[in-house]
Amino acid sequence: MMINGKAVRIRLFGVDAPEKGQPFGEKARQYCADLCFNKTVRMVKKNKDQYGRIVAEVYLPDGSSLNHRLVAAGFAWHYTQFSNSQELARAQEKAKLEKSGLWAGKSPIAPWNWRKQHRRMAR
Repeated sequence: MMINGKAVRIRLFGVDAPEKGQPFGEKARQYCADLCFNKTVRMVKKNKDQYGRIVAEVYLPDGSSLNHRLVAAGFAWHYTQFSNSQELARAQEKAKLEKSGLWAGKSPIAPWNWRKQHRRMAR
């Protein structure tokens, strides 16, 4: 996100998308870019993460939540470790039932588990 002409990395609140190199990682990134690249969006800061990144809900020009749209389209998981949003939980269940995005795969691996696996393999 560009804020006052400066690139700032934003972590989306309540969601965790597939990592680069993980199945659906590139599709999730592209879906997100298609929704918000070169558009004016609104950010509502929730907090900062352990790396100092802003954690926020991002609203698209039409007023919809980017965070919700990613989960509803099956391009991110509801990150229940950090969010108890019933709206995100329902969006994920619907995406699963409809086999949208990453839910079309046989056994999608949540990014937090994928990161653990790849950290172990890197050692």
